[in-house]
Amino acid sequence: MAIAGYPAIGAGTFNFTDGIISGRVGEFVLKTDAKIDSGNSGGSALNAQNQLIGVPTWTISGHAESMGYVIGIDQIVEWYETKVMPSDSVIVPY
Repeated sequence: MAIAGYPAIGAGTFNFTDGIISGRVGEFVLKTDAKIDSGNSGGSALNAQNQLIGVPTWTISGHAESMGYVIGIDQIVEWYETKVMPSDSVIVPY
């Protein structure tokens, strides 16, 4: 898994950090050891096929390492379809 983003500490460059998904917190948050910095949050979490699997959100630093948290793409799509664009909404064609 990779985290892609434009962190404030990235010297003006687009950055990728690698990691693994190590578990879940609740129903929709994935835990990862991939580095998530200020600016990477809100970026993209990608699988090995470069498919979007979620959005990095926050990190908690511990004594030796930090643990990052990613909201899974299924939950983002569900939220968007039910809260942002409910089925009774008028869809404006482009």
